[in-house]
Amino acid sequence: MVPFVKNLQFDTLTDPFFTHLKAAFYASVFLTFPFTLGQLWLFVGPALYKKEKKVMWPFMLLSYPLFVGGGLFCYFIVFPFAVEFLINFDKTLVPSLRIGDYLSFVLRLIFVFGMVFEMPLLSLLLTRMGLLTPEFLRTNRRYAIVVVFVVAAILTPPDAFTQMLLAGPLLVLYELSVLVSWMARPKDDPDDPEAAA
Repeated sequence: MVPFVKNLQFDTLTDPFFTHLKAAFYASVFLTFPFTLGQLWLFVGPALYKKEKKVMWPFMLLSYPLFVGGGLFCYFIVFPFAVEFLINFDKTLVPSLRIGDYLSFVLRLIFVFGMVFEMPLLSLLLTRMGLLTPEFLRTNRRYAIVVVFVVAAILTPPDAFTQMLLAGPLLVLYELSVLVSWMARPKDDPDDPEAAA
């Protein structure tokens, strides 16, 4: 059920049962989210203007695949390295991992990476709504780098290695967001030779 670490322990009789229950609950929310999103669209869609619908369509179509991509990236690439680093950080200590804490750690990292991978989509929506410009993203890049490392430190476990594993993709996604914002800018804007280069 939970990857990369064997012989997980529990210290209360109900831990194995509630851990499986928790995993099943989150899996069901994750797998049924496209249906939930579709029902939300059927409810909200008729109340939106045509222009608002055009802004919302990319969100409806791309939010779930981007979240899944972030979760898979975390699960198969980041998580094994993070666990290996944290367990072997001090080899004089013997790990005694509780299954409930371990599952919470897995779910938290997957959720964080899933949400982080929504950054280009958020950039697209804000640009289409006129709240964001590629010029703003480019001129504030240095501040964004600082914010990225602060956010990575807050969202990941308290070690520099896992922070870097989140900050790296965040920086790439920020640059991708600049490109997406430039492509989504209003068509009547003059071409920006700096962005085109």
